[in-house]
Amino acid sequence: MKDLVARHVKAEEATRLGVQSGWYGTKVSGTFVTGPHASNKDCLREIARLDPSLATDRHRSGTKAHDK
Repeated sequence: MKDLVARHVKAEEATRLGVQSGWYGTKVSGTFVTGPHASNKDCLREIARLDPSLATDRHRSGTKAHDK
């Protein structure tokens, strides 16, 4: 695995994707690896558990500019 990030998926996007709203550990490509998690902190904890070298505070909003 490479560069997992914590990403929040809001309700509107979750509905479109057919997943639950929440925090997900994702690859940079956007592929979900783990989640949903209740909080960013929980998500980062799981990312660190999977591979401590991947833990990061970076996160991306589940809202894209064209979704607004």
